[in-house]
Amino acid sequence: MHPVAPAARFREIDAFRGIAALWVVLFHYGWRFTTPPFPGHSPVGWGLDVERWIAGNLPDFGLLPVFWFFMISGFVIIWTLERSATWRDFVLSRAARLFPVYWAAVTLSFATGLLAVDAWDDVSLRQFLVNLTMLQEIVGVRMVDGAYWSLTVELLFYVGMLALFALGWLKHLRLVCLVWVLGCIATSVLPLIGFEMPWRVQTYLLLRYGHFLIAGMMFYQLWRGQTGATPFALLALCVVSIACAYSAGDALICCGFLVLFGLAISGRLGFLATAPLLWLGSVSYALYVSHQMIGYHLMAWMQGIGWPREVQIVLALGAMLAMADVLTRVIERPARRAILRRA
Repeated sequence: MHPVAPAARFREIDAFRGIAALWVVLFHYGWRFTTPPFPGHSPVGWGLDVERWIAGNLPDFGLLPVFWFFMISGFVIIWTLERSATWRDFVLSRAARLFPVYWAAVTLSFATGLLAVDAWDDVSLRQFLVNLTMLQEIVGVRMVDGAYWSLTVELLFYVGMLALFALGWLKHLRLVCLVWVLGCIATSVLPLIGFEMPWRVQTYLLLRYGHFLIAGMMFYQLWRGQTGATPFALLALCVVSIACAYSAGDALICCGFLVLFGLAISGRLGFLATAPLLWLGSVSYALYVSHQMIGYHLMAWMQGIGWPREVQIVLALGAMLAMADVLTRVIERPARRAILRRA
């Protein structure tokens, strides 16, 4: 493997973000909207056959792109920490990136639910206010938008990496990752002998998703030329953990993400850095945090006036891409610049 010299941006990562975000949106609009409590009509004919095949062979199909996001996060967070002089720099960088557009998305989603008055979207004012903190799952409050579950994983990961950074333990990152990935494997294997890892331990140590974050961090080290045997050994353990945790089909796709990362850091996926995918990657966070409930209400309205399901999906996707672009241009980028400038 021949590492690529680090640049200001890794454009293939931006393309990965765009593809993963589009996958999430199409899954939500094409399948999740048709399941309770949402009012979409289930597919018929060949569409139902495809849905049954996916359910039987890829039970985590809707989660797979989020797992890809976690790999990307592992890669990016180490990169961010390397460029942070102090722990405050890291906190401000992440807060400026995550919160402004998230607050806008939560507010828009909540307001849309109030205006639409649909029984399946009955978020209270208290739930809305707690969701603004991004801590809703930790304190046991229902999410305004189901897609926000992954933000809890991201926050816990950031806290853990911040602790390593502040304590000066990043130099022991590979040892930490070894213990962590062994914990991930144990979480999947121990139930086979009748022992279940406590839920809080699984949740707060990210033992269900650590293999993805670790893989991203190891790929970053390889990209920076920090080769040796250890990153490859840890990646192999990540593959073992993934194989233990998921069905054969899901695990195969997750391993495909690892292959894509390997190709990207060796400079073999430059063709993905096209204008459409780079744009999609640039709006991917805004799209992810805003698309679900607003899109569902829009599709429910179109369904009510008799528009075909395919038209609902295309128009909802177009509308949410446009909204994501506006949120990115008007809120995310200006707010981030303002926060970092005043820091």
